[in-house]
Amino acid sequence: MTASGYAFLLTAEILSLLGLGLAIALLAVILIVLIRSKKKDGKSIRADHFAFPVSELTRSVDFYVNKLGLKLLSYQTDRENHEAFAFFELEGGNLELLQALDENNKPIPFENPKSSVPYSPHLAIGVDSLEERIQKLKEKNLPIAKGPLEIPGHVKWLYVHDPDQNTIEFVEWLRRIEE
Repeated sequence: MTASGYAFLLTAEILSLLGLGLAIALLAVILIVLIRSKKKDGKSIRADHFAFPVSELTRSVDFYVNKLGLKLLSYQTDRENHEAFAFFELEGGNLELLQALDENNKPIPFENPKSSVPYSPHLAIGVDSLEERIQKLKEKNLPIAKGPLEIPGHVKWLYVHDPDQNTIEFVEWLRRIEE
């Protein structure tokens, strides 16, 4: 039996014992609990994906797969809507790279985003060990734009740029702020 079925049976039983007013009040409490439980079941708003514009999708896919180690989920050209795109797997929402195409599905000239402090907007990727990530970046000859930075006891982070100057932050939480 579903939760709402149990609520109906419980309400009928309470109505016979307590009267209409108390039964309605209890039903309202039960409904609030059911509504809140739906949010816990994934019905609430959640991040699906983040997107960066890129000038050359093939070059960018190579960077995200071979330099950053992300898993490529798909790589396509949407000829009807004149864009090429690739999706990468990230825990908590995927990353999409988009390349704009003209009416003949040829790349549109691209202007790199300006990259400057405070490096916003950016994509932040959580890591278990910033030191291990730094080592991997060095092995791939990927320069660090800024960092590593640290708020002692709380968080360490650094910034890198992709080939189109989109900013990626790698962050290691030492202790969550709410702790």
